Amino acid sequence: MRITLTFLCLLLMGVLSAFGQDRTLEGIMLDSNGEPMPGASLSIKGTNIGTVTDMEGHYKLTAPVGATIVVSLVGYKTREFVVPGNSPVEIVKPTVTTVKQKKTSVSPASSGKGIGVLDDSSPTYVPIDYYNIFNRYALSNYEVKYKQHKGKYTFKRKEEYTIPTLQYRLSTKVGWIGKAPKLQDSFAQGSPNEGSYQWKGGDQQEMFSWGPRVSQLRYDGSSYPYDVNGSLESVGTGGNAKTYDPYDLFKPSFSHRHYLALNGKAGILNYKSSYSHESIDGIIKPSERTNDNLSFDLGIRKRAFEADFNYYYGQKRDKWFPMNGNYQQLLFNLITTPPTFHNKDENVRSVQPYRTYAAGWSRNPYSMMEDDLSLQKYNSHMAGLGLSYHLEKWKFMLNSTYQRRWQDQRYDVNSFARTDDISRNLDFQYWNADGGISKEFTDYYREFHYETLLHYLFESSLRDYGVQNISESRAYSDYVERKSSSLKWGNELRWDYLDIQLSLGNTFYHSNTFSGGKWKPWAPYAKATIHPLYILDELAGLYVDPFSSPDFFEVSLGYYRSYQEWALEANPLYANSMTYSSQDWNTYYPTQEVGRANGLQPEQYGKFDLNFRSFVRLGAVSLTMEASNYHYQVENMLAPVVSEEQLLQYENVGAYQNKGWEVSLEFAGNFNYKENFKLKQKVSWERARTKVSEVYNPSGRQQLAGFTNIGKYIVEGQPLGVLVGTRFEKDAFGNLVIDSEGFTMESDQVGIIGDPNPDWVIQSATSLTYRKWQFNMIWDFKHGGDVWNGTRQMLDYLGRSASTGEQREVTGYVFDGVTQTGEPNQMAVDFADPANGLEGNRWVRYGPEGVGEAGIEDGSWVRLQSLSLGYSITNKSDDKLIRAWKVSVVGENLLLWTPYTGVDPQTSLLGQPSGMGIDYFNTPSMRTIQFKLSFTL
Repeated sequence: MRITLTFLCLLLMGVLSAFGQDRTLEGIMLDSNGEPMPGASLSIKGTNIGTVTDMEGHYKLTAPVGATIVVSLVGYKTREFVVPGNSPVEIVKPTVTTVKQKKTSVSPASSGKGIGVLDDSSPTYVPIDYYNIFNRYALSNYEVKYKQHKGKYTFKRKEEYTIPTLQYRLSTKVGWIGKAPKLQDSFAQGSPNEGSYQWKGGDQQEMFSWGPRVSQLRYDGSSYPYDVNGSLESVGTGGNAKTYDPYDLFKPSFSHRHYLALNGKAGILNYKSSYSHESIDGIIKPSERTNDNLSFDLGIRKRAFEADFNYYYGQKRDKWFPMNGNYQQLLFNLITTPPTFHNKDENVRSVQPYRTYAAGWSRNPYSMMEDDLSLQKYNSHMAGLGLSYHLEKWKFMLNSTYQRRWQDQRYDVNSFARTDDISRNLDFQYWNADGGISKEFTDYYREFHYETLLHYLFESSLRDYGVQNISESRAYSDYVERKSSSLKWGNELRWDYLDIQLSLGNTFYHSNTFSGGKWKPWAPYAKATIHPLYILDELAGLYVDPFSSPDFFEVSLGYYRSYQEWALEANPLYANSMTYSSQDWNTYYPTQEVGRANGLQPEQYGKFDLNFRSFVRLGAVSLTMEASNYHYQVENMLAPVVSEEQLLQYENVGAYQNKGWEVSLEFAGNFNYKENFKLKQKVSWERARTKVSEVYNPSGRQQLAGFTNIGKYIVEGQPLGVLVGTRFEKDAFGNLVIDSEGFTMESDQVGIIGDPNPDWVIQSATSLTYRKWQFNMIWDFKHGGDVWNGTRQMLDYLGRSASTGEQREVTGYVFDGVTQTGEPNQMAVDFADPANGLEGNRWVRYGPEGVGEAGIEDGSWVRLQSLSLGYSITNKSDDKLIRAWKVSVVGENLLLWTPYTGVDPQTSLLGQPSGMGIDYFNTPSMRTIQFKLSFTL
């Protein structure tokens, strides 16, 4: 027996992403009662990138177009969907489906609903589930009866009337910065001079912190424009010089969210309306954000007819939120400041812009915050209409969606390198219409069911993008209109006698924006699902003892192929970093727009997967195991790159494979029905291996992210996105070569220096319910994955990192390696002897970029991703004004253990997925605690 219940609604309202082939998915996961679903995990398959819904059910995740998003929740089967590039990501309605019980006898103690399965019932974009396209034609909440003597179907739908329900939720979140680079505060601003460390201040534009010990300096009380206490002088011992913590700039972040919803049923009508308002004060005080969202949903259910209308409006206002590298530049200027220089000093701030520790090299971070008045605004409208009708064995469906989104951005670029006012505007419109018809054939005697479907989807997208440089009176515009069509033919065969299901079909795709504009006629899908225990039971007459074998065992094998074009609404400004060296980061600004190469083809995805599911129930305890082996093949990979003409443009860059395993084990127990004592524990493990099979660039490699001196590349025969940069010289046996001064030599050739892909990832999710209390906890474990710590290398060069404070007085050190003649090295060196001058310093000698290989660190971690505790009461009596209320508290990203010495290794360059593995003054992650109160009237 199969029982299907509508359980939750996943709102994926795609907002504009600032990253090439990336999209930002943001929304709220709700159950059928409109309650949020906290603790659901969304992750990019094959990577360590992901997020968890908070206590409001809110999630936000930036993912590449075409990537597979894995959605999992304790108690439910993991589901997946593919990030679309053309159409907006709209409402997806997962359902909870219980497993089919075996036909053998099952004791009453082991019967029950089984495990939940997250599945798409009516996706508004195609495709999400490439195998189960028939679900979008399913009607809900009706009974079908077949009158044999008349040969006709009749429909009887239950009409329900409910008292309108008013829901209100209030949440407050407090956040503070997480892991940040450790700095030294023992040595002052300055550099070696005449064989000793000398203090040098801002008047000498001193960028280094290679001065004397702070304890050996005192203020002279003179009138000094860079310090109200005067300049510093050496006293040997007993100095009174002060040091300052740069992280004092960051303040706690506060956000408040109000949510109000009204829903109910009145006969054939289902209705729901909601409004939410959110205000956020960021960790940098000028940063502010407001979000407002309004939605209406109306459904009609009349016998075999269904109609659904929905409307959504959203607006967002940002002031000085992370955009175009402003946070990274702020962090650069903040933590490179010498420990004895105070950016908030009264004298320093007596002029505009504020004085800085090294004019021409740095900016005062407080001046940056006050002078930069960057703003961005978003407005979005979305409306949809869906109609379906069931006529005997025929099903008809017609859907249409319209969306329009405006984005206005204005940047004040007040760095010492640029003084521009730049305005960017995007008007994105999307409309689709899709319809389908299916016919089912059923042989009740032989228990055969066959259904065939024909589905057509038309999509029209328009991108009107403009840029104006107000200071220089320059303008740029880009107008693109895309019209695409897809025709899908699907077939499904189900033999209930042996519980075998086969799905087979093909999609024809056409678009006017890929080269040639011809139909792509071959995008097949196929899937076979069997239940071996049922087959043994029916064919062999073998009785299977439910206490000694699984209650449910399923095996499925599938393949699909699809096409994906570049995202019209994308604005991949991040690619500008590939035209800068890391040492020029403080002058970075994305002034170059990204075009498109001639002859651009859509990406082609092919996926093969083999899946196993097993479910065992023993009394009040159940055990669920899932395993999946997958193999992706991607051709014509799209990415914004730097062309041979030094232009930024989308190109087809290569092909790669991704092979991996996913295994999960879930334990669930209901130990005391009266006390409502329930425990669920799920552990999932994933291992993925990528390999680049072809690079279209004749050089055999193509950069995807990073800087001119170090970046992520696709290299033929290597994992996807390996780190390529400068490295140390080695002999034929892999030994480091030591130069004539006793230090390691830098090679004049760049090469692969690291692989940011993790070896494996484990997630552990625990859910505990006792009486009216609910407890949830999620742990993440990641093993492997290299990260280039460019932040530390720059801080090493300037003498500001913690390691330079701890090691600068090391003497007589012998580096392990061989001399240039091949002899074992025996030369002892001092790391930072002032007699050798600044250039003789161990860290300064390699320049501000350093040797890329020296910055590679292990990015493994153990993380407490989420911890929550809630208390709820439900009043079953209708005469109560308050039907239900709940109070809860949740912490996110509270604990982190990692060997990595920089910020949280989960961060990425410019906050984008393709920048994973590159840390160059990345924005620190946040630790948050959220308090929530909700009630239903």
